[in-house]
Amino acid sequence: MSIYPELVGESPLVQTWPMSRRAKQAVLWTFAALVLCTPSIRASDVPDAQETEALWLADHDKLVHKVQTLVIGDVNLKEVTGPQLLDFVRRQSKLFDPDHQGVNIVNSWPELDSIKLDVKLKHATVEQVLHSIPMCRVDVGDFVVELEPEGDEEMWSRTFNVPDNVLPINPSMLTDKRKQIYDVRPLFEAKGIKFPPGTSADYDLPAKTLTVILPDSEEIIHVDRILVFGFKNS
Repeated sequence: MSIYPELVGESPLVQTWPMSRRAKQAVLWTFAALVLCTPSIRASDVPDAQETEALWLADHDKLVHKVQTLVIGDVNLKEVTGPQLLDFVRRQSKLFDPDHQGVNIVNSWPELDSIKLDVKLKHATVEQVLHSIPMCRVDVGDFVVELEPEGDEEMWSRTFNVPDNVLPINPSMLTDKRKQIYDVRPLFEAKGIKFPPGTSADYDLPAKTLTVILPDSEEIIHVDRILVFGFKNS
């Protein structure tokens, strides 16, 4: 008697060729054996939570150690952007890493793209080079090193309507010729306002608008005061 009586004499596979009852049963027994012998995943084959965490901690500690101790040579860079510096660290870390894997760095601070840096270090580690970036926090995560802005304070942004005869702009301040955008930070720096990395003061000449990003609301008020009273009398 077949273990699959409903298939005997009815299965399209069995009815494809003329077969004796014994041959049909042999085919069905073979099929049953294949199904029953198919390997399945056992619970013991899946790592538990503690094993997974232990593996992660091992990789994490290895990356922390690499960032802190991997020497990537002497560094002498002048006026490089944030992305250029990170590319340099990635290449050098891969070159000097005994495993040639290097350090994977992810930038989560968009303002870093506009920062200009001078970095001069002797026998520098990856950590020392990354810590040379001002207002930047280095966070070693799982398999990657992430750069974030230091501190939790939010930037303050305000846009002013400013006629083109108020700001004494000059051609050297032009940063976007097509859009006619001027970087007017030097005008406000001369009045005592500080612009740390990640801040800006951009004047859109066609729109007659000034957009200022600063970490302190009092500095925003100071900008407003300068615009009201003029640069000559402020």
